[in-house]
Amino acid sequence: MIESYLFVNPIDYTSILKVIDIVKLQRMQAQTIKSHVVPVISMPFMDDYLSQQQIGRSQLSERNQFVNLAYDLTIHFEKLATLNVDSSLQFLEEAAKRFNEQTYTKEWANERILSLGHQHSQNPSCHFKRCDSIMPNKIHHNHQLAHEMGITTLPSMVIYNFNRYDDFAVRLDDLSNHHVITKLIQSNSMDQALNPFSQSVTK
Repeated sequence: MIESYLFVNPIDYTSILKVIDIVKLQRMQAQTIKSHVVPVISMPFMDDYLSQQQIGRSQLSERNQFVNLAYDLTIHFEKLATLNVDSSLQFLEEAAKRFNEQTYTKEWANERILSLGHQHSQNPSCHFKRCDSIMPNKIHHNHQLAHEMGITTLPSMVIYNFNRYDDFAVRLDDLSNHHVITKLIQSNSMDQALNPFSQSVTK
């Protein structure tokens, strides 16, 4: 079995596109790959992103707006994921695109998750309300997972290839090199897959 974890900032549109491309790449493979898309909104990552957006620490109102939006998007994503992973990814991509274009609103987000939810549940509103109590633990779990897997930058990916003898994981901090990712999935060993790309990944 092959299992991958894709860590992403839920309001970084460029990062989300990279992650969705990886999910599509994995689905093109002959063997089944279990993919986990993990939104991470802990403050070290948010600080990095806000610095890239040239939003200083003194701009508290703007910073709080970005952080609250990231939290809301993560909650919506995780709730939709309990019904259907593809719908949650679709929402994440659409929401980040709207945010990037400055057309995102909470009203749109609430209507969109209900619309997507209706494809998988007769009463998505009731289902989402039942999810409310588990969401704080889910976000905490995402942060803990990122910490345990040594994630220091977003987006990043961790791949476990349990089909091979060398049962250890490889972390990639550069998701643009699809050739490396494909080799990690298909090669007989991690060492074979990494040569000559060892500088692109971290064991």
